[in-house]
Amino acid sequence: MEIQNIITQILKKHNIDASKDFYIKLIMPPHQDLIIERNADVVTVGHYIEQKGDLIGNPVFAMYVSGKQWYPMRFDQIFGSIICAWYKKGKHYIHPDRVKGFLAFQRMFAKNIREQGWLENGIPIKEAIVNDVFLIGKDDPNPFIGGKSKTDYANPNEEEK
Repeated sequence: MEIQNIITQILKKHNIDASKDFYIKLIMPPHQDLIIERNADVVTVGHYIEQKGDLIGNPVFAMYVSGKQWYPMRFDQIFGSIICAWYKKGKHYIHPDRVKGFLAFQRMFAKNIREQGWLENGIPIKEAIVNDVFLIGKDDPNPFIGGKSKTDYANPNEEEK
């Protein structure tokens, strides 16, 4: 699939192993951010827009990974999802007409990604990762602007004794 080809090139450029779980967010104004991620055997690629506080795929493609090959599963657009294939009780079910639509749409999307220059100009954004979370009472002073040190607050990752 064309989308697999361009996305694999983007991942290689950013030293991401496509055979393992990953997440990358690329920005390239004025375009919508490009999100690429793998969770278990599913790769998703696309743009999201915010509508009434919710993120909605516009479009987002989901592909099942088997070995080094990606297979159409579904694509999401602002008006909903179109499911092309799924697994149930060890069987693979496919809607051939929907797969044809997926393949045509991903071809156009991949062409746009290539022509817009995401491979050359997409800038990776590092998402913040929370390492420590502390429970602070509403009347406790802010530990980061004086008052107690953060070690005086409960860490939800540690059991209470």
